[in-house]
This record gives sequence, C-alpha cells and structure tokens, in this order.
Amino acid sequence: MPYASNDDLPPSVRGHLPQHAQDIYRAAFNHAFAAHAADVAREEIAHRIAWAAVKRSYDKDGDRWVPRGKSQNQRLSIDQEAGFPVMVLHSVSRTDGTPCEKSPRESLGKPNDQHSPAGQ
Repeated sequence: MPYASNDDLPPSVRGHLPQHAQDIYRAAFNHAFAAHAADVAREEIAHRIAWAAVKRSYDKDGDRWVPRGKSQNQRLSIDQEAGFPVMVLHSVSRTDGTPCEKSPRESLGKPNDQHSPAGQ
C-alpha cells in the first residue's frame, strides 16, 4: 500500500530516519510498489528498494542516519557537540617510519622533494 505522507510510514522507518530520508523512502517505496504491481511480493520488494534508495544518500553512523557527502570533520564536530566520543585521526607514516608532513597530493610529482616517490 502506498504511503500518502511520512506519518503513514512504518514505525521502524519513522523512528530511525531523519525527515529528508523519510521523504526518499516514501517516494522510492511508492514508485516501486506501482512498478511491481504484478508481483506477489511487491510490498517486500518495494521496502527493499526504498531502503536501498535511502542508503544511496545516507550512511548509518552508530544508531543514527547521516547524509552522505558531509565531510568527516563536520560529522566529528556534530558528534562532539552531542557529547559523543570523537575519533582522533593520526597522520600516516611512510614505510621508513617518518611521519607525513604533507598530504600525499602535495608530495607527488616533485622530484626534488626528499619525501616524494620520485626523489626516493
């Protein structure tokens, strides 16, 4: 059965997804439900398609869904403001154990740089 509004969605969807993700779920479900009208399992298929649509735009971060495309720093600052533990990122070390002071992109293509692949 198609959903007229987000309030009609199952509690498992309403209680876990942000409003925009619920919009995506409802639109994908309704479209898939109509597209699979001849299929006996169309409601199950429509739910699977709806969840797949949500997962293209959102990632599950712990017990909440966050939009894809947000930088990790934005997600970390949101966690910190909410009082959640914050993951600390460390710089990557080279194979000889010396820490990277430049990003890999900055290091590439400079043959006179002692840390570039061409200079080693």
